[in-house]
Amino acid sequence: MWTWSVAPRFDLSGAASVYARIARGYRPGGPNFVPPGAPADYPTEFSADTVTRYEVGLRAQTLDRSAVLDLALFHLDWDDILITSTVTTAAGPVGVNSNGRRARSQGLKATLTLRSADGLTMIANTAITDAKLLDDTVPPGGGANLTGGLAGDRLPYTPRVSASLSADYDFRLADAVLAYVGTSIRIMGDQTGGFNSAYRTAFGRPIEIDGYVTLDVRAGVEFGRFSVAMYGRNLTDSYGIVSAGEFPFAVLPAIGGNGVQLATATTIRPRTLGAMFGVRF
Repeated sequence: MWTWSVAPRFDLSGAASVYARIARGYRPGGPNFVPPGAPADYPTEFSADTVTRYEVGLRAQTLDRSAVLDLALFHLDWDDILITSTVTTAAGPVGVNSNGRRARSQGLKATLTLRSADGLTMIANTAITDAKLLDDTVPPGGGANLTGGLAGDRLPYTPRVSASLSADYDFRLADAVLAYVGTSIRIMGDQTGGFNSAYRTAFGRPIEIDGYVTLDVRAGVEFGRFSVAMYGRNLTDSYGIVSAGEFPFAVLPAIGGNGVQLATATTIRPRTLGAMFGVRF
């Protein structure tokens, strides 16, 4: 399979440039594990998917590089998109790789970096993305829609809006003692979980994941070969879900469950405080 890339860049001045990029790539296919009790049309393998990416961007900065702006618009066309989903078999829910048909992702990315002469650095970035299926997730060669994705569905784990803001300040306490403090805020918008035909049948919609916000702080001192650092991660103790699927999953009464059909989920780490001590040899 051929891949290629064309990426011209034009300098508008010593402090600004624009670029365009068109590229085509692919991910190879492979075999699937076939569990006992799999339906007759269970995909035993999946094909390579291909993507063509179109992007234009701008990079501008002040002459002293105290302010830098990166801005990009992008559009991706997917063919035979790789779909990772959950299929219900006689052995229970099983993860499987398969192919859909067409999908599209387009949006904007922007990053602004500000630096001051006294050691303060602030970075803000955001992404706005519209990513969705253009066809039902029926295999390119035909067959049943085992994964349950429908044309117009958002692609899993792709929030429409995400953003982050960080600020770090480096300063000197003494000739040989450096210190720093910093904080970061991360915002993740609402998302959808992995495709799951059983969940759509039961609830009439894809798995939905609420957005969340996290706050981190950090501080430290470096003196000679030694360093001490303290940190606090997810100080807001946000219950951020990063993946969801495997419906229907139930814990049987025989082992302490109630037999209710649930979906499994993975979350970010809860509020965490810590300290580190380092020695350079």
